[in-house]
Amino acid sequence: MVLSLVDKYFFTIPIIYRALISLGVILIIALLAYKLKQLTISGAFAATIMGFTTLFLSGTSALMLYLFFFISAAFISKSSKRVRGVEKIHKKGATRDYKQVLANGLLPLISIVLYRITTNGVFLLTFSATLAEACADTWGGDIGILSKEPPVSILTFTRVERGLSGGISMLGCSSSLLACILYGIFYYSTFNSTLSGALLVAAAGFSGCLIDSILGASIQVHYIDEETGKLTEKEKDEKGNKRRAVRGIKYFDNDMVNFTSGVFSFLLSLSLGLFLHI
Repeated sequence: MVLSLVDKYFFTIPIIYRALISLGVILIIALLAYKLKQLTISGAFAATIMGFTTLFLSGTSALMLYLFFFISAAFISKSSKRVRGVEKIHKKGATRDYKQVLANGLLPLISIVLYRITTNGVFLLTFSATLAEACADTWGGDIGILSKEPPVSILTFTRVERGLSGGISMLGCSSSLLACILYGIFYYSTFNSTLSGALLVAAAGFSGCLIDSILGASIQVHYIDEETGKLTEKEKDEKGNKRRAVRGIKYFDNDMVNFTSGVFSFLLSLSLGLFLHI
């Protein structure tokens, strides 16, 4: 209700002032994220572009859906990785660079732009669904590694190293589902949608999250750590020497997996949204 009133006023002011306000607000948020080491310089730049475009075109309501993902993901990622010490497996840490920001945020941005061009509400559906998938993937992975039970491969259901892409746990799956349900609620309340639309957002987001795990367990590139004999996503060791790829497709790293699973959620929500006239 409050955000709706803010947006109603926001879109009545002259366009130049709206642009300046949008840029100022987003720059403050991006600089704060950089100061807190949640974003690299390149990540802050990419986030500024996405945040400005979203706020300028669609107001605070849409921006809040973006911010919920980035803030919750940043907090959970940094906290959980410190607890379990999976930095030896993951290619990148909790500080996100531009590739990570784009992998998770580009499709929602495209959705917002398409909505403003076409005024077709289905793109608000894809906006929410792709953010739901990104949030679900992050929550599932970073909360899942806190599980007392060891994860299993989504393909073979055999035990895998904690933190390894493609591994799932009951705690991780539950966290992913919760994130998708929350985004369904956000979509329903923010855009005055129907219950069927909210359910579709949650379903498309969770489906994309499952695809992410399947891709991580099958075609995502993994390397062998010669010292420990374990799989890792890091292409080089601490001395800068290249590691040998032993699984997956070269260059198809975690960022590509995240983007591809987002594409799946985008296309699924778009096709079903058009078919069901949501």
